[in-house]
Amino acid sequence: MMLIDNKNIENYFISIQKELPFSCSFVNASPVTEHSYVNNVYKITVDVNNKNQDIYLRQALDHIKAQPELKVPPQRIFYEGKILNKLNSIFENEVVPKVLYTDKENCLLVLHDIRRGADVLVDQLDKGILNIKVARSIGSILGELHGKTWNAQCEDFFSSKEMNERNKDLHYHNRLKEAKAEFPDIISRLVEDGKKDNAFVIGDFISKNIIVEGDNIRFLDLERSFIGDPLFDIGFLLCHYEIAVCNNIELQADFDEFKKLLLEIYFEELDKYGVNYDKKSFKDRIDKYIGATIFYRLYDKSKSGVIKETAKDLLREKAVKYLKI
Repeated sequence: MMLIDNKNIENYFISIQKELPFSCSFVNASPVTEHSYVNNVYKITVDVNNKNQDIYLRQALDHIKAQPELKVPPQRIFYEGKILNKLNSIFENEVVPKVLYTDKENCLLVLHDIRRGADVLVDQLDKGILNIKVARSIGSILGELHGKTWNAQCEDFFSSKEMNERNKDLHYHNRLKEAKAEFPDIISRLVEDGKKDNAFVIGDFISKNIIVEGDNIRFLDLERSFIGDPLFDIGFLLCHYEIAVCNNIELQADFDEFKKLLLEIYFEELDKYGVNYDKKSFKDRIDKYIGATIFYRLYDKSKSGVIKETAKDLLREKAVKYLKI
């Protein structure tokens, strides 16, 4: 496997450009470092009919870029490519990147530009911007995705049950372990309750992977997705909103309204797809995921959403409250 870098990116692109679904020529390329902690990512500007257009090269490594000691199989990128193709067939509107080319030898995907100059949600939250109206887009997209994949089998998305279980274990072990150490009974019940419902779970549906344009969102990074408890997606996302609130307590009222609207739209979508559920127990499970993943963010080395020192005590208090509801 050849590692793509600044020295070989142009020659590499020239070698594959005929494989792309449109004619283009290389203009320039630059590594993507912002919000990119796992993979080797390059933004490539190409000329298409005398107009510049950006595409992205995403190469999986045999380790986590931000933590080289963590070894992972680079072939995971192919599962993500398969899932992106699947989700593009599920959604009527464009909300995830399209795969333009898959290079099996070098474990990389060439993707179209899903960002297109729009803001990343984590940047808005870090600046103290909480757009309540975005909740409608998030609730609608998650509700449609979960509703259309309710009771899905892992074979519909993954090459094996083992692959699905590995991804699921990453979330249920790594991202719940800190809370489980303090609240073992609560977390054990949460995991057991989550086994009652299965749908496609994005897994890393968090602020650094969500693009915001006006009141609408798009998202990326599907390599940690799995079939499991869909409520994890909502809880993990809202955990990052709580981080923003604790960093800037003036956002509390906006967040309360945001959460209420998101859940309202989400449940409306589930109703549309005939999902049978108990709203009270779903809300309770979402809250417990918020609390559990707050613990994860308090203790881990994540770079998604900076937690101010002055906010940590309040954030921990909120996590405990969510878990004890």
